Amino acid sequence: MTRDEMDEVIRHFDVVMEAVRGDVRAVGERHAMLNSKVDHVGEEVAALASRAERVEVVVTDLISRTERVEVAVTDLASRTERLEVAVTDLASRTERVEVTVTDLVSRTERVEVTVTDLVSRTERVEQELTRFRGETQHSFAEMRAMMKLSYAEIENRVTRLEGALTEVLGRLERLERSTVS
Repeated sequence: MTRDEMDEVIRHFDVVMEAVRGDVRAVGERHAMLNSKVDHVGEEVAALASRAERVEVVVTDLISRTERVEVAVTDLASRTERLEVAVTDLASRTERVEVTVTDLVSRTERVEVTVTDLVSRTERVEQELTRFRGETQHSFAEMRAMMKLSYAEIENRVTRLEGALTEVLGRLERLERSTVS
C-alpha cells in the first residue's frame, strides 16, 4: 500500500470514527433520558404505594365502623323484638282483663241485690274499668311512641350508613379508575 492510500484509509477511518463517536454520544444521551424516565416512574410507583397504604388505613377504619354499626343494629333488633313481645303480652293481659270485666258484668246481672247495692257495685266496676282503660290507652300510646322512635332511629342510622357506604364506594371507584389510568 502506498503512502497516499494509507493517508486515504486513515482519513476514511477518521471519518468513520467521528460518525461512531456521534452515535455513541446519541446513545449516551438516550440512556441518560431513559434513566430519568425510570427514576420518574419509580417516584410515581412510590407515591401510588403511599396512597394505597392510606386507602388501606381508611378501609380498615370503615370496616371497624361498619362492624360497630352492625352490632348496634343487632342490639336494636333485639330490643325491638323484646318490645314486640311486651306489646303482645300486654294485649293478652288486656284481653284477659276484658274477659274478667265481662264476667263481672254478667255476674252482677244475675245477682239479686237491692237496687242501691247494685248501683253502687256497678259504679265501682265502671270506675275501675274507666281507670284501667285510661291506663291501658296511656300505656299503648307510650309503647307506640317508643316503637315509632325506635323505628325512626333505626331508619335514620341505616340511611346514614347507606350514605356513608355509597360515598366510600364512590371514592374506591375513583381510586381504582385513577390507578388504572
